[in-house]
Amino acid sequence: MNIARIITELFGCLASVGISCIYCEAVLPGKSWSRLHVWAVRCAAYLLCLAGSFLVASTPVRAVLMALWIILLTCCYECSVPRRIYMVLVISVLGDIAEVATMVLTVTLLGISMDLIADSVAVYAANVFASKLLYLLLVRFLLFCTRKDRTPGDGGYSASLLIVFVFIMFHMGFFLRATLDVYSVRGNILAIASMLLMSAAIVAVFYLGNRQAKLREYWKRLDEMEKRYRMQVKSYEELRDSVQAANRNVHDVKNFVLAVRSYLEQGRIDEAKKKLDEYAGHISGPAESKPDISN
Repeated sequence: MNIARIITELFGCLASVGISCIYCEAVLPGKSWSRLHVWAVRCAAYLLCLAGSFLVASTPVRAVLMALWIILLTCCYECSVPRRIYMVLVISVLGDIAEVATMVLTVTLLGISMDLIADSVAVYAANVFASKLLYLLLVRFLLFCTRKDRTPGDGGYSASLLIVFVFIMFHMGFFLRATLDVYSVRGNILAIASMLLMSAAIVAVFYLGNRQAKLREYWKRLDEMEKRYRMQVKSYEELRDSVQAANRNVHDVKNFVLAVRSYLEQGRIDEAKKKLDEYAGHISGPAESKPDISN
């Protein structure tokens, strides 16, 4: 195995584990682990993925190793055993779909056999890159379909990414066919530049889409905070009015007590009784009868 093939495998395993982490982060609640602990588990999962790519030729054993490193990734999150099995199935199925679809597109566009894809380093590297990109698109589209607060714009964004990906696949296919059939320095340079620009464009679209989603989430939180602030202001104003009314009542009662006490000290019993009658009527209201305090 030459150095180019080793780099391709390292990139493929790193992309698989990274995209799987993105999916796990989105659907599973995290544990209260330290960042070092989480990264240690992710590195162990990456090593298992590398072992399946470099050391194992048997497909069933590779499938077992894939299930093991996915389960190891889910250990960083709070989930039950059935949920872990579900994550293994979803991640493995999406990865297989991406690889098979990319292989079919490559074989169809280039008109070459699968053995030639495995033998050609350039074609194999392009196929791995395309399959991981498709895997990322499928994960993002699945997250959109299972999200409760999704909007129609998000669906159009995900569908647009899939369309752009298919366009890039066709472009890469025709570029590789031209490279294999006719060698032209100028034409190949232009094709490579165009392919790189299109790849950079889809990465930029991903970045802008993620920033837009985060901005939408920030605005939503800001609206919720503003609603809570308004409710708190309203509660404060009601509390302030209640305190002011209570202070006024206390002040009135104090003046009333001082007035009645003054009447009693001066021997003005009738005026004191009248003052008490007025205050009792003020408390009971017009619908209630005034208490008799003459006796």
